[in-house]
Amino acid sequence: MWGDPAWPQGDDAALQGELDALSKGVSSVNLIATLLKAYQVAPVQAQTRLDHLIPAWLRSRGHLPALREAVARNSLAGAERERAAAWLQAVGETPAIQPQTQEPDAFFDAFFHGNRSQVVIIIFWYRDMQRTQVQGMSFLLDYNPPWDGALKDITHFPRETPFMALQKYVEFWERDGMPMTRIGPVEAKRLVLRALTCNQGSNIRLPLDLIANRASFIRYVLPLPDGPETPPFSESDFDTLAQTGQRPEEISYFEQTVARRVRTEDGQEILIMGGGMEDDW
Repeated sequence: MWGDPAWPQGDDAALQGELDALSKGVSSVNLIATLLKAYQVAPVQAQTRLDHLIPAWLRSRGHLPALREAVARNSLAGAERERAAAWLQAVGETPAIQPQTQEPDAFFDAFFHGNRSQVVIIIFWYRDMQRTQVQGMSFLLDYNPPWDGALKDITHFPRETPFMALQKYVEFWERDGMPMTRIGPVEAKRLVLRALTCNQGSNIRLPLDLIANRASFIRYVLPLPDGPETPPFSESDFDTLAQTGQRPEEISYFEQTVARRVRTEDGQEILIMGGGMEDDW
């Protein structure tokens, strides 16, 4: 119902009546989960209206304890947890949010390779307490316009043994004459988050593959340790960037089929017609 463009124009009493009907026979716990999930896919106008209605409605109907408990237990996904906390704050409560931390010693290894046009960063993390399995993600950054340092694409690696992961996803670069440089978790995070701030500055949306693998990024990359030069970037920033800006896939398709812009060493910008190249390796 929240997808109806006319829905936000309804008066408070009518909309609260719809919420009452929705909640009939539903436990507070299940109701909170349903409201938060539905909110995430609702149009912006509906979200604004819901932010006005829901906090007071939850309080008047006795559902705040369930909302409070869900926030305190960290049982919600990032965007849902932030929205739940905002609803609590709207009724004058200070949410008791436990910080989300990375699993102990989850970081395994990270690598870097680049030139003045493009950079690849690879980050691996352990997936089991016995450290017999790792997963990872590679991040492709482009320094030509219109990217200007933004994240262009990612690849999410499946589970492998540490040995096989390094062979498959790192050593092949060396076999092609492009050796990777090992970097630490602080530098890996700094490079990736700096690229995401470039996405923000260039108004370029996150790649679809990164959006699809949001859980891995939030769980294993974002909690990596910060350094003095690590730019701020939150789960909320991720979710905003997943919905706003030009799609990187559209830019890449234009570059591959029509033309691409290249910045030369002296700072000049040239247009290469014909496409046909996706990267500059």
